[in-house]
Amino acid sequence: MVKKQGVKISTIDSTHNPALTRMYFSNGGEIIGRFCILFSQLLMLGVIIIISASFGALAASKLPIPAIFNEFGIADGAFRAITVVIASCGVIFSLVFVIPTLIVRNIKLVKRVGIIYNTIGILFTVLLLVLSIFCYFYLPVKFNLPGIILAGGTVILVFIGSLLLWTSALQQQHRLNKALTTSILFKNNLADEEV
Repeated sequence: MVKKQGVKISTIDSTHNPALTRMYFSNGGEIIGRFCILFSQLLMLGVIIIISASFGALAASKLPIPAIFNEFGIADGAFRAITVVIASCGVIFSLVFVIPTLIVRNIKLVKRVGIIYNTIGILFTVLLLVLSIFCYFYLPVKFNLPGIILAGGTVILVFIGSLLLWTSALQQQHRLNKALTTSILFKNNLADEEV
C-alpha cells in the first residue's frame, strides 16, 4: 500500500494472487509443452512394457525351475508375473509425470514442473534409452529395436516439453510484472493529477 499526499494506492502482490498468476493452457508454448509431456508418457509406457518383457524373459530363463514344473507352466507364469510387476511400476512412475502436467495452474508451479521434468525426467528417459539399447544387444526379444526408437522419442519429447513449459512460465511472469508496473505507474500518475 502506497500513500501519497492523502491518496492511498494499493499495489497488487502478484505472487499471492491466484487470479493473476493463473496459467493453464493459456499460450501456445505452454499448450505444446503440456502435450509433448503427455505424449512422451504414452511413448514411455511402450518403452517400459518392452523393457519389462525383455527383463521378464531373462529372469524367467535364469530361474532355477525344475523341468517337471515347466510342464505345468510355472516358467511362463513367472515370466508373466515379472513382466506385470515391472510394467506396473513403470505405469505408476509415468503417472507421477502425467498428474502434475494436468493439475498445475499457476506460473510458479509451471516453472517448477518444467525444471523438474528437465532434470529428473531427462535422467529417467535417458536411463530408459540405455536400458533399451542394452536389451537390443543382449536380450533376444524382437521388439527391442522399436523400444530404442520409442525411448529416443521420449527423451526428445520430455526435453522439448519441459523447456517449453519453463520458458512459457518465464514469459508469462515477465508479461505480468510489466503489466503490474504499468498499472502502478498509471495509478501514481492519476493520483498526482487528482492532487
